[in-house]
Amino acid sequence: MNQLTEQSAFRDWLLTHNLSNSAILLWHTLVIIKWNAGSQGEFGAPNPVVQQLSGLSKQSISNARNLLLEHQ
Repeated sequence: MNQLTEQSAFRDWLLTHNLSNSAILLWHTLVIIKWNAGSQGEFGAPNPVVQQLSGLSKQSISNARNLLLEHQ
């Protein structure tokens, strides 16, 4: 899936699902990391990098990841 298609699909999904602002921010941050790595599959995103790029605390990242996992 290309970047635009992936963003559009997430936006459309959000129209019918509720996520916290932190979970939405985390999703966008992880997608940016994925695209910059050129990854089509699994990729690594260390918490310190995610914290730096998102401004989220370690606990907020953990909570947001759990929400995203619940909704996958």
